[in-house]
Amino acid sequence: MLVFEVLRMMLEAKQPTIEKFAAAIGQTPHEIWRQVCAECGFDECEPWEGFPARPKPENWLHAPGANQPLPWYYERLVAQAKVFAGKNKH
Repeated sequence: MLVFEVLRMMLEAKQPTIEKFAAAIGQTPHEIWRQVCAECGFDECEPWEGFPARPKPENWLHAPGANQPLPWYYERLVAQAKVFAGKNKH
């Protein structure tokens, strides 16, 4: 939920990466993450082990729900993000 909220914010701001989004609003990626966590009702959170370094593939493989399909609205959001980032020309 939190990752998709950050993705939604990035798309709304027309910024293809978290680093560019953070620079555009004058915050660090970590500050953005803490803000999103607070707005979603979490007191404290880290999106993955080792944050703010990039996640390791093995962190995702054993995450709860990692083998569940994404709801259609998240799939659409990811598709929009890929187009915006230039990774998918559809």
